[in-house]
Amino acid sequence: MHEVDVDVFAAALAGGAFAIDVREPDEYAAGHVPGVHSAPLSAFGSALDVLPAGRCT
Repeated sequence: MHEVDVDVFAAALAGGAFAIDVREPDEYAAGHVPGVHSAPLSAFGSALDVLPAGRCT
């Protein structure tokens, strides 16, 4: 897992990076980063099809 600051994260998203928010739906609804996919950790196994092949590190 890599930790980055908000500016690096924003630049990566703008450059086409794929990000997943694993918080639960109520947490995601309360506020999230636009463009980040929601895949709650409690159901993550069933959300694996949203992961882009060959882009996960």
